[in-house]
Amino acid sequence: MNEELKPPEPTFTVDGKEVSYKRGTYSWSNDNKAVNADSPTPSNLVVDLENNEVSPNAELVITFDYQPSKKEGGIWEDNNGEYTSNK
Repeated sequence: MNEELKPPEPTFTVDGKEVSYKRGTYSWSNDNKAVNADSPTPSNLVVDLENNEVSPNAELVITFDYQPSKKEGGIWEDNNGEYTSNK
């Protein structure tokens, strides 16, 4: 990966407490340059990740080390071993 071209680093907080995460597959572009990075399936990606227990109505706040012009995210769902991205 081109070290000069990388997505901003997010920080995730819930109720003022930083929570851990793992970056999955992504695409990033800037100034006519692009990079695509693949990752393991969600269950393999987070196997060593600490669980973050939060209250059901807690608000997740995501901040970046610099502000991207466009953001898109999703939730991975396990459908009998098949993972689908729900944007």
